[in-house]
Amino acid sequence: MTKIIEFTPTSKNALLFPPEPIKKNIPDWFKNISATIEGSNFTAKHFNDFDIQTNLTIKKCVPFMDYMTSGYLIKCHTDILIDPREDNEIKNFEWRFPGGPPPIGQHSFAQCPVHTMGSKRSYIKFNNQWVIKTPSGYSCLFMQPLNLENELFKLFPAIVDTDVYDNNINFPGFITTEENFMIPAGHPLMMVFPFKRDEWRAKVNQTIVERSKNKFVSLSEQFFHNVYRNFFHSKKRYD
Repeated sequence: MTKIIEFTPTSKNALLFPPEPIKKNIPDWFKNISATIEGSNFTAKHFNDFDIQTNLTIKKCVPFMDYMTSGYLIKCHTDILIDPREDNEIKNFEWRFPGGPPPIGQHSFAQCPVHTMGSKRSYIKFNNQWVIKTPSGYSCLFMQPLNLENELFKLFPAIVDTDVYDNNINFPGFITTEENFMIPAGHPLMMVFPFKRDEWRAKVNQTIVERSKNKFVSLSEQFFHNVYRNFFHSKKRYD
């Protein structure tokens, strides 16, 4: 049964760049790489689990593709100019649509007095323009998408119970540069991944399992590169 995740805007300008399935934002670097290593001549001459050779690239990795195509993407709805530092605080913000709710703010260093990446950092907070609603029992994981992130700022991951929280969820993080920079409208900010809450308890087994005993997996990985996709993978859909 298909579940519905609702995105409700808190400003008219937010509709300029609405959330969309992240699969519509696969980066060019991934689209442009080959599925195989050009000029390679690997052979499956070893039959142990620790020396399997392949000429396939990350483009054929199904778990990575699942990550690249699962969930939804929230984008910046306006150009934002940031003047980062003055005594470890942000000096100035400017954005395209004055008069509406500010798209960005900041936190003082004292609110999170941790030296990040070796030094004090200016904290920013994107004021998300969307209220996110999931069915009962479902929460959302928020992460800056690894495949789309930039080198100018990092956003903190978080989990929010979006089935009961009826407000917009802001995205704090920190700046990694001391230079002025522009965040363009449409820039990817956060991945939203809805998931069902369950209670869990960890169990650590004491019996060692030798992977080499599973010869079907070992040999099939060498000779039939789509074995995970064909025999073990469950299709996910986010529209």
